[in-house]
Amino acid sequence: MSWLWPFSPARRDPSSPQTAAADPALRAHFLQFLDYVEPPRFFKPSEVAQMLTPAELANLGFEDWREALLGVRVIGWEYREFGDCEVLVYDRSGAKGKGKEGEEASEGKWVVLDEGVGWMEVQGGVRFRRTRTALDGDDWD
Repeated sequence: MSWLWPFSPARRDPSSPQTAAADPALRAHFLQFLDYVEPPRFFKPSEVAQMLTPAELANLGFEDWREALLGVRVIGWEYREFGDCEVLVYDRSGAKGKGKEGEEASEGKWVVLDEGVGWMEVQGGVRFRRTRTALDGDDWD
């Protein structure tokens, strides 16, 4: 009888990024990647969000893993404040040469984001990795 009452009582209102970041399941998936991805390798927020099961997504009020991406970013920034995580952004400023039809080359590298930049200020993709201090002094650069 969805035509009569199209709203499902089981569906929650979608969570805000901050509320999603407090979800134990999303936080556990983030920590799993933070623990098991060995630096200098890094991981994407989408990899964390795709680990959510349909039940975990429903608990957050989400239908698709993409809705959890901002919550993953909030978690990453939180762990950056604790000194356990680095946030990386793609820097094309050092790209040399030209691409197709005179466009700039898309070659660049992932660089650690400045501490003063908030999660809402970053446009484009980000990556996360453990910090050096979380590795007990291993040098991986």
